[in-house]
Amino acid sequence: MKIYNYDKVTKEFISETNATESPLEKGKYLVPANATTIKVNAVKTGYTRVFNETKKVWEYVEDNRGMIIYDTGTKQESKVDYLGAIKSGFTKIKPTEFDVWDTKTNAWVIDTVAEQEAQKQSINNAIQNLLDTTAQKYRYDNIMSARSYAGYTNPFQVEAKKLAVWASNCWVKAGQIEANVQSGTIPMPTVAEVLAQMPVYVA
Repeated sequence: MKIYNYDKVTKEFISETNATESPLEKGKYLVPANATTIKVNAVKTGYTRVFNETKKVWEYVEDNRGMIIYDTGTKQESKVDYLGAIKSGFTKIKPTEFDVWDTKTNAWVIDTVAEQEAQKQSINNAIQNLLDTTAQKYRYDNIMSARSYAGYTNPFQVEAKKLAVWASNCWVKAGQIEANVQSGTIPMPTVAEVLAQMPVYVA
């Protein structure tokens, strides 16, 4: 006679074995704890088979163990280590950098404000890097160092003034681009697109 063994804690199917005949009663078989003679269900993808000891039936229970899931509040990644459906507050869908969870649609949506602020910061950093690396070509530590020579008479004043004016023109151009974005005239540009519109420094 076949018996079907299940886990003591989760009650999920473990194995099928042959029952041992009782040494005291011929024709009767011993069924150990955490086992049943009720035949287990067929395998079903995405589910495990769990024995309901109260109802005396095998049931399909969703099995996501090992799956990567994401906290819809913090976006923190974790791995499922329990049986059943994914718990509330978690999703299988991986979020992107600027996603926030929309409780109405139960989906990630892009936080466009945060995305644009991050892009704006990246653009500002790139412009600052352009100014600093250009100044460094003329032996200054950075553009601020070059500006410091522009306000008084010294051998580098003419060159420093040129760099300072050029730097100011770059920021003016950046401000114009930002204004056009805010007015909806143009979409948010990439860093490369903004740098391509910066005035060229002429020594």
